[in-house]
Amino acid sequence: MCENCGRGKFTFLFSGSDKLLGIPGIFNVLECQHCGLYQIDPKLNSQQMEKYYPEEYICYLEAIEDEPNPFIRFNRYLGQKKRYRQVMRRVKKTGKILDVGCATGIFLNEMQKGGWECQGVEPDQTAVNYAYSRFGLDVFCGTLEEANLPTNTFDVVTLWDVLEHVYDLNTTIKEIRRVLKPGGMIIAILPNANAFERFWFKEYWVGWEVPRHYRTFNTVTITDFLRKHNFSDIEIFSFTGRHGAFMLSMQFWMNCLDLTAWTKRIILSIVGSFFLRIVSLPLFMSFEAINRSTEMSFAARKPTLEEK
Repeated sequence: MCENCGRGKFTFLFSGSDKLLGIPGIFNVLECQHCGLYQIDPKLNSQQMEKYYPEEYICYLEAIEDEPNPFIRFNRYLGQKKRYRQVMRRVKKTGKILDVGCATGIFLNEMQKGGWECQGVEPDQTAVNYAYSRFGLDVFCGTLEEANLPTNTFDVVTLWDVLEHVYDLNTTIKEIRRVLKPGGMIIAILPNANAFERFWFKEYWVGWEVPRHYRTFNTVTITDFLRKHNFSDIEIFSFTGRHGAFMLSMQFWMNCLDLTAWTKRIILSIVGSFFLRIVSLPLFMSFEAINRSTEMSFAARKPTLEEK
């Protein structure tokens, strides 16, 4: 069944495997014939999926201040500032925020510095311990549903590259709506199936990330999904998924080519150079302006009691 419209007819798109870590398994990517949502088949449960999240995949970042490389440190700082500004543009004043899949709490620490009351949910105990010991954050270890947070609690709920990974999409979004205050906002980043790069790289596009991404939305299907769950003031925008995402797709594609390892390394080092990163910036920003970059974001509001 389609997780968006509930219909049962799909069109086969392609068969793919884990191109990030090479863990064995073949999975079909299907497109719903009614609404256009992309889903994976078979859909592994949490126990079956564990082997696709080994330690080398779950590489949680330490505090930005502890990053030894000044360029990477500055780039990470800008990334968190971008997220902070995206929240503040839509909410205007500080309040209580929940970050689902908060990892080591880097984003919540940025919000905490800005005067927000912060809570997080994260399934990895090591990351939870770090978020508490390093930043003093209140983070529940487990899923959002297991956290059983109070109703009408948060002004904002964020999910940065998380919604595509949750097993039960509809249950998760209902839980988010429950814990939001009336008038509260959900803000998220997720892959965009309308991305130009999806059509360039086809099955090698990083946004598919078979089999970890259970589903992939485009701008239309995510809007329909949010409306179905009674969110209002839905806004689609883009501010991430630039050169770094392009390089991952490029790497996946290069791995399938019959080239020597050193040839691949040379090509990737050229394409990934600082010079090409700067030169390509206007192109990626133009993709963002028309919501055709690899990642899209959305913001949506839970109606107030008067609006119901």
